[in-house]
Amino acid sequence: MIGTGNEGISRKQKVRDAGKAACCAALLLLSGLFLTGALTAYLSDADKMQNCFTAGHNVSTVEENYVPPVLTEGVNEYEKAVRVKNTGNVPCYVRVFLAFSDSESAAHSELSGDGKDFQAPEDYLRHLPSGWVFQESDGYCYYTQALLPGQTTPKLLDRVRTRFDTAEEVSPTELIIYEESIQCADPSGRVQEGPEAYQNAWRQFLTET
Repeated sequence: MIGTGNEGISRKQKVRDAGKAACCAALLLLSGLFLTGALTAYLSDADKMQNCFTAGHNVSTVEENYVPPVLTEGVNEYEKAVRVKNTGNVPCYVRVFLAFSDSESAAHSELSGDGKDFQAPEDYLRHLPSGWVFQESDGYCYYTQALLPGQTTPKLLDRVRTRFDTAEEVSPTELIIYEESIQCADPSGRVQEGPEAYQNAWRQFLTET
């Protein structure tokens, strides 16, 4: 066995050497962390700039034509055109939660998908524009077709009409619009097809999450 060469070193010297070794190890660890941090920042930067190392992502956003109205006594009608656009780089399915913030607002309001025919909110959800389906079990409006990158859905909503019989009834109305999207492909990468494809895709996604 090779000798350590420490036989003549005092206990204090050993403690000092151990302290130096610990300091060196700590410095190396910190250096490694800083290097990792710098590398991560660089890769994140490169990813944002070039998008070379990421898989496809579904990204969607609500597009609205809407100017908040000044509500008055009587009938108020205003544009509230709602669509969803696929701003990602893969095909996706989208769904939208559409509801008034309270029952009083809903009671004073009617919705239209074409700007001509108006219905009470609960009736409107059951007669959505072509391509949209309301699912009562979760309260979402589903667009049934795959939305390709850059594509926008048909209007889910076009106009809103409110009616207040007296000045005392006039109050702000808040219509909640919240959208979500998922990729069309299943975990194996196969794009689902058929009239029930959107249902299967959402069911699979919600089950796994």
